[in-house]
Amino acid sequence: MSRDNNRVALAKHEARFERHIAKEPGGCWNWTLKLRKGYGYFTVKKGWSIRAHRASYVLHRGNIRDGLVVDHICRNRRCVNPEHLRLVSHIENVMIGESLPARNRRKTACMHGHAFTAENTYVYSKGYRGCKTCRRASVRRHRETVTPDRLSTALNTVPFDLNAEHAALPVPEKKIDPR
Repeated sequence: MSRDNNRVALAKHEARFERHIAKEPGGCWNWTLKLRKGYGYFTVKKGWSIRAHRASYVLHRGNIRDGLVVDHICRNRRCVNPEHLRLVSHIENVMIGESLPARNRRKTACMHGHAFTAENTYVYSKGYRGCKTCRRASVRRHRETVTPDRLSTALNTVPFDLNAEHAALPVPEKKIDPR
């Protein structure tokens, strides 16, 4: 059991914890002490500080099971109201939020309106989705612009002018190692 989950040790500091809560009309209990990246921090004792919402969950609801994180239902990082806190997996917590991966995961169609279905979606090696219909259209457009006659012209084009002076230069012979 991690030190953060030690309800008995935290209970000794519960009165001090409660002094740093401002109860708001909307139901949130905002943490009034130190914040880091919007989250409140509670110093239990020297060398032991934890996020205030985690401490609140342990004090009011019990231990946090392994593999789960505390999610703010109210989306207010300062809130320590145990009624606004719940346990979820890390992936679920990320997907509930407003991060770019979360917003993209909630999309049901590509930017051109094609539905993300099992038949029309492929997943890149990095994990993001692509639309097969749009990919086929892109390949088709590329093939139409690169016709065989344009391709052969492009391959035979020399980037500089070969004049007689350059053409008359001797080609060095390849020396063979006698070993």
